[in-house]
Amino acid sequence: MQKKWLIDGNNLMHKIPGISSIISKNSDEARFLLVEMIHRFCSKEGRNARIIFDGPKGSTPISFKHISIGYSRDKKADDIIIKQLNKKDARQRWIVVTDDREIVSQAKIKGVNTLSINVFKKNLSGFQKGSAKSNKQQPIEKGSNIIVSDAEVNEMLLFYKLKESDERNRSK
Repeated sequence: MQKKWLIDGNNLMHKIPGISSIISKNSDEARFLLVEMIHRFCSKEGRNARIIFDGPKGSTPISFKHISIGYSRDKKADDIIIKQLNKKDARQRWIVVTDDREIVSQAKIKGVNTLSINVFKKNLSGFQKGSAKSNKQQPIEKGSNIIVSDAEVNEMLLFYKLKESDERNRSK
């Protein structure tokens, strides 16, 4: 079984320029834009995602292939995500995308892989509507100094290791 992304929607939404700037004006639109971006990414990657948002369901219905959406209603989205981590198959089922320390801690205890918002966001960057990248990597300028922390390198290695593992499992 291929692992799915279990995404802390509000945590991610607040860290993506172009989406974070419209949350206070129109949270439904911000949610829609985020889900649309993740949908394009998941379609290309061949992976499904479950996005959990804080609060009640918005007035605009959102439905995309590869994506399921949950709303915490009167609870915290963190509690909904942690509940998913407590299920028997969580280790085989999820890769959790969040920067929330409590969720990351619970995931580690349960043996569930996590990915920081920053690393996930880098993978999403070409999938934002109207993006100049539009699925193409921009060339890095010769002589550029790119600084990546050891933690980011380890997360990226984990990301691609999981992707490679999923591809091998799919071909069996």
